[in-house]
Amino acid sequence: GYTIRPAVTYGHMKSARHTKPAFTLIEVIVVTSMVAILSMGFALNIDKIRKRGNFHAVQNEIVGVLQNARSLSLSNQLRTNEGDGIDYPVKYYRIMIKENGLGLDAYLDMPGADPLPQENLTLVDFDSMTEEDFSIIDNMVADRNLLVFYFPPYGEICFNNKDCSSASIEKTFRFHTDDDEFATEMTLSIHGGTVEINEEPDPLEVE
Repeated sequence: GYTIRPAVTYGHMKSARHTKPAFTLIEVIVVTSMVAILSMGFALNIDKIRKRGNFHAVQNEIVGVLQNARSLSLSNQLRTNEGDGIDYPVKYYRIMIKENGLGLDAYLDMPGADPLPQENLTLVDFDSMTEEDFSIIDNMVADRNLLVFYFPPYGEICFNNKDCSSASIEKTFRFHTDDDEFATEMTLSIHGGTVEINEEPDPLEVE
């Protein structure tokens, strides 16, 4: 009889599996560049947020010292002199605003004492803050030195001279970073003695 054999086809057989094309070098470079740009922008934004937080922390501390001086002058409390252990009324509270910080002192009203005994109450020193990891605040400075006097019992204030001979009714001082990225103006008025804050545009909000 006859034997029937299947026909054999010679040549290349096509595979049913499709091979996906690999990324080209140009595509890899483009993707890598985009990731680097996005990462850089994110890091810069985080740095600004941290810088703003530190700036506002110091700003709040400065305002707190000014408000505390006014509260103390209104309370008209006695303070103890370390020299003789006797309680005396306070003649005035003085705030000295300097380029690298500010301090609050109380001057006791002791009869016959010249100069009046001084008691240091608060010191805000930007340089010492940087040693406590407030590195961004290292660049914060004030544009001018200013003396502010608060008088008990009504919290009256005057500027520069404790005899209130200055005719100034208000003073404005500006705190800022050296690069001026963050800045705040604070105004004190003899009417009320409270501090008014004028913040300059926030670079994070402007962007």
